[in-house]
Amino acid sequence: MKKIQLLCVCVSLSLANSVSSFAQLLISGKDVEEALNSTAILQLDSTEKGFLMPRMTNVQRRMIANPVKGLQVYVTDFNSEEGTIMFYDDEKWKVFTQLSSRPDPPTEVTVSSDSDIGQAIITFKTPEEDGGSPITSYTAKSNNDGKTGTTTTVDSSGEGSIQINGLSSGDHTFGVTATNAIGSSEMGTSSTINIDGLNSPDPPTNVMASLSSVAGQAIITFKAPVKNGGSPITHYTVNSSSEASSGETHNPIPANTLQEDQFGNLIIEFNDLSSGNYTFGVTATNAIGSSALSTTSNIINIRKIGDYYQGGVVFYLLQEGEEGYDPEQTHGLVCAIKDQSSGIQWYNGSNISTGATELDVGSGSDNTNAIISEQGATETDYAAGLAKACTDGGYSDWFLPSDAELNLMCQNSSKINSAAKENGGESFSDGSFYWSSTEFTGNNEYSHARKFPIEGAIFKLKSETYLVRPVRSF
Repeated sequence: MKKIQLLCVCVSLSLANSVSSFAQLLISGKDVEEALNSTAILQLDSTEKGFLMPRMTNVQRRMIANPVKGLQVYVTDFNSEEGTIMFYDDEKWKVFTQLSSRPDPPTEVTVSSDSDIGQAIITFKTPEEDGGSPITSYTAKSNNDGKTGTTTTVDSSGEGSIQINGLSSGDHTFGVTATNAIGSSEMGTSSTINIDGLNSPDPPTNVMASLSSVAGQAIITFKAPVKNGGSPITHYTVNSSSEASSGETHNPIPANTLQEDQFGNLIIEFNDLSSGNYTFGVTATNAIGSSALSTTSNIINIRKIGDYYQGGVVFYLLQEGEEGYDPEQTHGLVCAIKDQSSGIQWYNGSNISTGATELDVGSGSDNTNAIISEQGATETDYAAGLAKACTDGGYSDWFLPSDAELNLMCQNSSKINSAAKENGGESFSDGSFYWSSTEFTGNNEYSHARKFPIEGAIFKLKSETYLVRPVRSF
């Protein structure tokens, strides 16, 4: 038998002469009594009937005197024959034109795995119903590791896509929800896809090494890894190998501090390298780990002022833009480790113009050849011929330095002296003059000479006898 229950519960509490009370009402049209919800002041329970608010015509509604704010009625003839719910907002009556709800789930949810490791792209169509409130966002979520992605836009056909990065390896399905002002929909679910998850990155590629204009500095360029393992590269580490040290690992360099060249290569500069032949490799590191070492770079040759090399001591290194400069192989000038005589004339007895008037670095060899061509035999009787006859280190291309070359020898005399003595040679003779191959243009009787270690050029008679320290290019 159906029942109508009226349950009143009164609770009174006396506090400071005040009384607080409340009542609850349960009306049930079911055979089985329902429990009264503690949060309801009125509870209607039925599986067969609904709640019917007061129904009236629009004329009757207008006749309600002094309606209270929030009053609701159903007007049966509003907008011709259509009925609607109306409410009073304390100023005027308004119509419930639309009742909003959460949207339906997105449809046609699909998933694909991008070429990047640990990444998935989820596509979907907009819900059939938006719940009467504009959809503000869509959220995709992996059921495997809970990672999410969000978008607020769809295209004109109603299709949207969401990219999720950093996924773990394994099978994933993805759900997509739509959200409006009321709440989020149920999930529209994709099929299952296997994701190649986060890994350490691939090695950097195209590793190249070159010299810079700074002595002892190498410039390494390379391309970032083809795949970053699904996680951003945090830093790069260079490994260098030379005759003195094989496989030396240097300090990591943060990836966000590196510059790119015009070809998109990343650039790392290494300073204070010791002299020798070097190759380089590079590793890339992300949050998961480090890559294998890249393919080894080309070989570069590092030389410094004061090195003992190819029969002499390095006192000059060619700079970029100078003739003979090579970005992979250091080139420059070395001087012999010993003087070639205790004193010799510049000329061969004749004060003639030899045409050897060039002053600059790189002109000593041409000057020497010009002098010998004009002075003739016996070559070892004068400075240029004596320098040319030097065979130190097994080399036969020595020459008398130009004035600028001799000046560089003065400037670096302390380094030259140390290296020369360490390798069985001797220091420059302090306070003595050394001949250059540069002839004075104003008078055939004079040529340039310099007093060590003073750097100023002095014109000396070609008939005077001074010291000779040959040089050669390497």
